[in-house]
Amino acid sequence: MKDTKNFIVKTAADLFLQRGYNEVSIADLVKESGLTKGAFYHYFASKELLFKAVLENVTALYEAQCSRGENMTLREFYRADIDSFMKILPPDDDGAKAQYNFFALFFDATEIFPEMRMEIKNIWRRKKDVWREVIMRAQENGEINTDMAAEHIADIFMTSSDGLVLYYIFTRQNGAREALLRLWNDYYASLR
Repeated sequence: MKDTKNFIVKTAADLFLQRGYNEVSIADLVKESGLTKGAFYHYFASKELLFKAVLENVTALYEAQCSRGENMTLREFYRADIDSFMKILPPDDDGAKAQYNFFALFFDATEIFPEMRMEIKNIWRRKKDVWREVIMRAQENGEINTDMAAEHIADIFMTSSDGLVLYYIFTRQNGAREALLRLWNDYYASLR
């Protein structure tokens, strides 16, 4: 039963990423899942509730990112963060449409579920706390040598990733992971 529910959530996530939330109907979800309409509704009473389940899976992945970093150097941490982020983000082999839809899903979510805005804000706050702790440890142990506040360094790392990935999405370029790694390697070198 849980396997079927997870399968429906995964199927929905794939469709939402391919087409966007508003372009996917219940009929599309039923057809793609291979279930009857009755079986589908047994698990999810509405498209919105299914969307919420998809979002909960994605936010759980972000939460997992927030819990890492305790025994990592800053360099190890930012490389792990890039890998985690790229695992959450769909591959960019379709001209970045799925990546665009990934970000659009969060905007759709905050319209449909206003409480999601606060949940996303809290996830970002927790993630920033981890970044700040890793950076302060790097400053204390001499891994980096800068007077810049750990919070500002965290802001630059965190916001540059979204900005760079969005740039690659809107310009329909592949290679965001490699570009982000180059950017963060250079930034890290400037902090040493």
